[in-house]
Amino acid sequence: NLSYHKNVSCATCHLISKKPKKASKPIISLVDIKDDNKTNCVLCHLRDESGVDRLETSMGDNGVQNPLHLNSMTVLNSSLAKYLTWSAKYKTLSDVIEESIKSHFKMNLKADILEQRLKNDKRYIKGNIRDLEDVKTAISAYVRTLLTRGSFDSFLDGNNSAISKEAKRGLANFINFGCKGCHTGMSVGGQVIERFPLKDFVSIKILGYDTPILSAGNFFPFENRGGFLGKGNKHLFRVPILRNVTKTSPYFHNGSVIKIEEAVDIMGKYQLGLKLTNTQIDEIVAFLKTLEGDIVEYKQ
Repeated sequence: NLSYHKNVSCATCHLISKKPKKASKPIISLVDIKDDNKTNCVLCHLRDESGVDRLETSMGDNGVQNPLHLNSMTVLNSSLAKYLTWSAKYKTLSDVIEESIKSHFKMNLKADILEQRLKNDKRYIKGNIRDLEDVKTAISAYVRTLLTRGSFDSFLDGNNSAISKEAKRGLANFINFGCKGCHTGMSVGGQVIERFPLKDFVSIKILGYDTPILSAGNFFPFENRGGFLGKGNKHLFRVPILRNVTKTSPYFHNGSVIKIEEAVDIMGKYQLGLKLTNTQIDEIVAFLKTLEGDIVEYKQ
């Protein structure tokens, strides 16, 4: 009812099902895998409890794709964020919901049509949902309940055995390398706007030097499909939330990176100026997996 053609909902891009289902047919916007040795996790986990659609670019009303080729951010724990959307344009759930309903490449629905639909449906009348403001209030209230809790939270509560030794080393790397500087707060992200990429990293393999050459740069480490350049076209992005990040591939604003290990490697190079070893990457990924969690159940 919230989309013009009534064929998409909020849950189309923000899936929260707890029962993964294997894809029954190809979806046109899945990341194209050219290397037969790679596995596209999206094909088997379209319904993983991730709060995203696992597509490289979101699809709105009647199959319209995001014109900037933007990847859906997770709705889980989003109420903990200070800034919302890749451009950090919005600070409240209410504003994001209104934009999503009205946007032509999302729900594509005008407020007057929405209100007419609400008046014609007894379920909305019974729930005292009469207009766009009521819809925003109701959805915002629901989204604030979508908080997750996992093994890392148990570790913080004092259960030292809740996470593995490898994950603990990954946590130490995460802190010592400086990842925590941007990915902070209960949500482990979403609190600040930062430049990406921060550094232009030149591979040591190409140059043959012992250390990488770093300089200020403006180039993405992957194809920037859609041409999105962040807030004010200045490569400024809302720092993503890392809770459940291992379930929300593909990564970065246009879903160009499939593997979490590659995403960590890129962040090390282009944000920190570090060439992480495979062991360090694996340790960080082990820590990130402790941020996986189930949605907290609330008693009525």
